[in-house]
Amino acid sequence: MRISELLHHIFQNLNPDPERGSRHDLFSCSLTCKAFSEVALDVMCENLLSVTLLPFTSPPEDKDLGNVEAYFDYLERLKFYGKRVRAMRIHSKLTPELLKCIARLQDANTYGIKPDDSTPIMPVILPGLTTLSLVLPSTDMNNDLNEARIRTFLLPTVKNLSLHCFPGAGHEDLIIMLRSINSVNLRLSSLTLDKEVFKGSPQPPPAELELELTTLIQALPHLESLSLPLSVVTVPVLVSTAGLPELKKLKLSHPLQMQSVRSTFLNPLGDFRSTTLQRGAFFNLRSLEINTKFDYLHKLLYAHSSLASRITHLSLTSVTPLSHFTMERLFPPSLSSSCFPILTHFSFTFVSSFPIPKANGLIANLLRPLFAAPFASHLTSLLLEHEAPFNMNDEEYDEMARRLPNIEFLRFEVARHRLPRIILQSQQRGIRASLVALVSFSKHCPGLREIALTVDAEMRPVPVGEVAEMPRGTHAVKIDMLVSPVCEDFVVVATFFARHFPDRRSELTSSWLDFAESPKRPKPLYREYDNELRRDREDLCVTYASRWRSIAELAHKGKDTDT
Repeated sequence: MRISELLHHIFQNLNPDPERGSRHDLFSCSLTCKAFSEVALDVMCENLLSVTLLPFTSPPEDKDLGNVEAYFDYLERLKFYGKRVRAMRIHSKLTPELLKCIARLQDANTYGIKPDDSTPIMPVILPGLTTLSLVLPSTDMNNDLNEARIRTFLLPTVKNLSLHCFPGAGHEDLIIMLRSINSVNLRLSSLTLDKEVFKGSPQPPPAELELELTTLIQALPHLESLSLPLSVVTVPVLVSTAGLPELKKLKLSHPLQMQSVRSTFLNPLGDFRSTTLQRGAFFNLRSLEINTKFDYLHKLLYAHSSLASRITHLSLTSVTPLSHFTMERLFPPSLSSSCFPILTHFSFTFVSSFPIPKANGLIANLLRPLFAAPFASHLTSLLLEHEAPFNMNDEEYDEMARRLPNIEFLRFEVARHRLPRIILQSQQRGIRASLVALVSFSKHCPGLREIALTVDAEMRPVPVGEVAEMPRGTHAVKIDMLVSPVCEDFVVVATFFARHFPDRRSELTSSWLDFAESPKRPKPLYREYDNELRRDREDLCVTYASRWRSIAELAHKGKDTDT
């Protein structure tokens, strides 16, 4: 590996989050020496949050454009930074003044400087731009200016395109976007229409929007990833999507904050079920992601028999429904073995915009239809996420483990930002499972590589003698105890892990470790929390973190002793 490649890896760690992280460290590295300068500038300019970070705003005056030296100095300065850009976000700061500066560059041939009038200037400045995110505001500006904003940066090198609108945008804004894109011959591999484009619109999309969208999809035969807001998904749009020969990933989204609003328009897709699609429809589709109302999920999932016939990855997200909901509508008892025949990765995330009782975790009866489905036996990855810990006992987890013989990665996540609420009153946690639940998965899932589970290891620690020792595994298991409370007598718990997960490469962690060490603590959810209660809560987080850290160290030592 060359020195420049090593420096590139190092400098990337100085800016791990381009959208939030500061670039001061990278800028300082770029001023250190020549060897650092080029690499640091490459990393710093690789993903630009705004086009205004390029020096477009200081072009030579009109009177100086006749000066060949002044013009080319300015152009070279733009090219010096622009050649490093790979991804860029165009937002509301793309003002008429800035567009005028760019237009003056393009029209420099008027002054006899640029001999080729037909060559656009932006491909010269941004030759490596592959990812473009367009964000257009809903303003009173005329449509010609909005279209100019888009066409200026739709370069032939762009492969990944995301379209966004500010709040308040409507169908007309998206129509302008799509019309401009349709006027350019792009070879996109990824297209995203943000679900927030016009959230909560009670009106169906106009015919012009449907026409522009279907025209665009049909003109992108090399599209591999497509993300659409459900408010624009109609039968013609789905038919066009089904004809994409290289489509591998499809995402259909609905704004979470609007899922409880009844007036929000969602297209009826009943006619799509009976539509005759061309041969090979959705042939290469392997990943399907749906984010919508819980009672609308099954309508999309089974909209057409070919939609999910070849997927290997299925991801569902929904606002937490009422307590009496069931998954039988999603996975009915009559579900045939031909449904999801090659599905191996499944995730379901329940989210809520309001606090829920700590004891209202998902229970076994609600999840049982999922594990009784024919595809459950060949799942290798399962992720379930809920606001509260899962309200299930050891026997119910044992039944689940028996139905997942091929599982390798199993995570029952608890929303991390709810951590403080879970430990306020231990009797209301709703955690009924003990450490025995882990043994069930170790016993019935021989290929298990990672498990994340919240159990009660505080009130009912498991003596080692109560559980028969499992045969020693031949592989390491990463164990995440999430927000599991743990008792003071943690030596017994450490002995338990050393005995039942004997591979010395196995890891043990918990969410308390990250929470206690985080410099930014979550803000309290209720104003009536006084300072003392907040301090006690944080102290308990530190206590649990300390105990789990000690358990991990003791368990590792116990494995070394056994071997």
